[in-house]
Amino acid sequence: AINFGIQLEQNENKPCVISVRSKDTMCALFSRAAAAWRKKDVGYYEECMADLYSIIRLVRRECSDGLGGKLIDKRILPALEYIDRSFTNEVISVEHMAQLCKMSSPYLRRLFNRCFGTSVAVYIRNKRINLAMELLLTQEYSVTEVAMLSGFNDPSYFTREFKRATGVCPKEYVKIKRGSILRNAL
Repeated sequence: AINFGIQLEQNENKPCVISVRSKDTMCALFSRAAAAWRKKDVGYYEECMADLYSIIRLVRRECSDGLGGKLIDKRILPALEYIDRSFTNEVISVEHMAQLCKMSSPYLRRLFNRCFGTSVAVYIRNKRINLAMELLLTQEYSVTEVAMLSGFNDPSYFTREFKRATGVCPKEYVKIKRGSILRNAL
């Protein structure tokens, strides 16, 4: 993890994943820095640092207009805060969130889709799936417990949604991830 000193309102300085618009540029900079580091010619350290600072500049520029390069409409912040507080333990209704934001449900749906490129329901499902992935990797909970802890009240529904989102069922996911972690450690 790299802390670039980027201040993002929504994540309270917690680690986050951002999607960048300039992936090709960023990959080229990383590749150039890695090649210079391996070659170790005169000035390689400064060349690597220059590339890394260019990457930081790109990330900061893309984050300055909102989380992950997307502009977050401040009018939906009450809904986002409610989702963050409640996605694991409540059935979340768009109507209730619209009331929190003082707007109509269809308008909230449009703003949400404009900001995140997805529906409210898919956004919430993805938050639940991401939490489930983290819980599964701890191997401290059964699949049923992970389903309940991540906001899914039905383990069968959880398994279907998990497979739809990741392409594998929860038990396969753990095997795959644990296998790749072990390979990378060796």
